[in-house]
Amino acid sequence: MQRQSKSEEQYIRHIEYILHNTDNLREAVSEARIKMIRPEIKTASGQNDPTAAEAIKNMTPIKSVFVGGRQIFNPEKWLEVSNKVENWCSRKGEIYEQVLKSRYGGKHYSATCAMLEITNETFYRILGRIRNYAALQAAYEHLIRID
Repeated sequence: MQRQSKSEEQYIRHIEYILHNTDNLREAVSEARIKMIRPEIKTASGQNDPTAAEAIKNMTPIKSVFVGGRQIFNPEKWLEVSNKVENWCSRKGEIYEQVLKSRYGGKHYSATCAMLEITNETFYRILGRIRNYAALQAAYEHLIRID
């Protein structure tokens, strides 16, 4: 079996970090959104327009947040990737959902295998498919580059 290049391994580690910390990432994005300063928008007559200012504030993407001491760039796009992975796993079936939840929820793989009555090989095959799907979604969002 051929070893992946270093950049591919880094991508997988980063994707794994995002999936492990999705809840923390959501919280950090929410806090960053609250802390954003609303821009001052004036109408043609010189009046403040708070509705437009709030809309612009909510539409402005957050550049980065810190999660667990690690800076995550484009956090809202990473959350979109995480949401797509969760939806994909739910469409694939209960086993995919359980593998996703247990792997990134901190459970040991052997407990998941026993609970789902699957082999270690099946667990890791499903996990590989989940990672591949996440990598494809990250590439689609231009978060990683596939050479």
